[in-house]
Amino acid sequence: MAKTPPDQLIIGMNMNNLLTLDPAAMTGNEVVGIVVNLYDSLVELDPEQLTTVKPALAKSWDISPDGKTLTFHLRDDVKFHSR
Repeated sequence: MAKTPPDQLIIGMNMNNLLTLDPAAMTGNEVVGIVVNLYDSLVELDPEQLTTVKPALAKSWDISPDGKTLTFHLRDDVKFHSR
């Protein structure tokens, strides 16, 4: 086996539970670790203050008065694709 360069970190994972790359169908902690590296999210936690949600794909969002509906307003440069 080749020697790992000193400036690289190699992480091994068990991929037995990875049956799909569809984020809506994924379950399990090890699979979530893969998903967060493949897909952007609507919002993200502020790494400096983990109780603060900040925009990502969504530039803003509204919560209905009854708290049951969230409406996300996407950035203008965001496009959906299935390829």
